[in-house]
Amino acid sequence: PSGDYKLYVTCLSCENQKVIFEEKYSLRNESKNEYRQKLDSYNNKIKVAAQSELNELESLSAMLKKQYELTSKNYTTPSKWNTTSSAWLRDQNQIINIFSQLESSEVEEKIYFIELYKSAQKLAQKIFEYHMIQEKSLSDPKVKTQVADYSQAVGLDLKQLASNIDLMKINLAKASKNAPSKKGLML
Repeated sequence: PSGDYKLYVTCLSCENQKVIFEEKYSLRNESKNEYRQKLDSYNNKIKVAAQSELNELESLSAMLKKQYELTSKNYTTPSKWNTTSSAWLRDQNQIINIFSQLESSEVEEKIYFIELYKSAQKLAQKIFEYHMIQEKSLSDPKVKTQVADYSQAVGLDLKQLASNIDLMKINLAKASKNAPSKKGLML
């Protein structure tokens, strides 16, 4: 029907199921078919953007996993670490750049899965701390027990992030099969 509408995208997995996107949409004197086509087109744009963001998060998660594995497997001796440190530092700089681009509130408002990005950012910090503990363990054998504990915690966090991304992909696929509700496209 003709009229002014507000479309919302709500993140069901976020705290308080917050609205992560909202836009006004005006339909005037259009048939039901025209209305449905415009609404479908609009929802498809949202789904494509959300899918793209999930793909970026998946790539970021893979990069974090690589950082973790490089730290775990190659930090056993200084000479072994020296051969892989440039790859670690290159990836670390990419990770820092990704998160620095997300710092502005303007960008944050356009992100569908901000909670996943925040989880990834916390995980990146943990991996960096793990790296520092590994480095310290080369000169201080007492730190070796911390390495194992930290490694286990970071490994679990990596699995949780990957699981959350997979869950959002499933939810997005389900949402694409459903017509939008009054609350918008439910993710």
